[in-house]
Amino acid sequence: MSASSDSDSDSEYPFLYEPGWVDWDGEGENIERYSSGGLHPVHLNDFFPTSSPGSEGYRILHKLGYGGFSHVWYGQNLRHGGAALKFIASDQTGKTLEVEINNFLASRSKEEPGFHNVALCLETFQVNGPNGIHDVIATEPALRMSSVLYTSAMDSLDDRVVFRQTLAGLGFIHKHGFVHRDLHVGNIAIEFPFLRTAGVAAIMQSTGHPVCHALLPMAPTSNPPPLPTYVVESAKFCQHFTLTNADTQCFVVKIIDFGCSFRPVTDEPPNPYHHGPPKPPECNLLEMIPGRRLPSTPEDVPENSSNNHPWSELLESERGSTCSGISRCLGPQLVCARRRLGHRLHPPFDPGTE
Repeated sequence: MSASSDSDSDSEYPFLYEPGWVDWDGEGENIERYSSGGLHPVHLNDFFPTSSPGSEGYRILHKLGYGGFSHVWYGQNLRHGGAALKFIASDQTGKTLEVEINNFLASRSKEEPGFHNVALCLETFQVNGPNGIHDVIATEPALRMSSVLYTSAMDSLDDRVVFRQTLAGLGFIHKHGFVHRDLHVGNIAIEFPFLRTAGVAAIMQSTGHPVCHALLPMAPTSNPPPLPTYVVESAKFCQHFTLTNADTQCFVVKIIDFGCSFRPVTDEPPNPYHHGPPKPPECNLLEMIPGRRLPSTPEDVPENSSNNHPWSELLESERGSTCSGISRCLGPQLVCARRRLGHRLHPPFDPGTE
């Protein structure tokens, strides 16, 4: 980290870092979001109690990821084992359906097709901190597909199983009237039992010890901003552990992150600040096949793939174009979409046709 040459000691953020971002190895975190209405400052070994009966609370062990509107940490709980804890920015708390959707889907029957292909919400609670009140969502821990895509871990997984389970999870979400609206490889994850059951020592061995970057004030201040004392690089699980045959046989695909989701029948879509131009989901799902050319503009999308509808706004578009894209990749090996996704919101779909 280095200080900017035009840093202003009267700035709200007179700290030793490049303005706005802490940067390492091409990654960066916008620390100016640690302000009133923004993110909650979380540190390693922090403990967060919950109000759920029988819950022992969560001890923070590592960071899993971050964004402008939330950050996700790996924590452990005596009752649930390992968990992913998503801390939502204060100015977004209560403004999306994310908590409601997570709790609703978790309450459905475990026997429903696709139930196990959506990350199970273990519990939700709130944290009151210096930047406001934050919703926290504890879910099953899983590795985002984007983090395993080009590692040896992905070589061990069957693409067909990944796609089929993704469709099953999407069908489960649609069956209950929700549109995910942000389906891409960053929001499709792989669950390995190791993440739920490993002890602290095993987790540290698998991820390496957390790499921290201190935030150092450049000038004395009597009213420092509510920043964390340091920021933590996201854990890189796949660089430190290899999958056993048992792991590759019992992996489960999980759809995660419902921050942009809504009910198209009754709700207005949330503010689409997360998105670029609308495009069908196969543009994102094809990222799971290394070497395949990805459409980058609407003109590049295969003809009739999305029926000219923005995929983020219609159940039919989200489901239909996903099936179309996957069927082009897998052909007759694809499990029948009608059997996987059949429910009252969807007409029958033949994966052999466009």
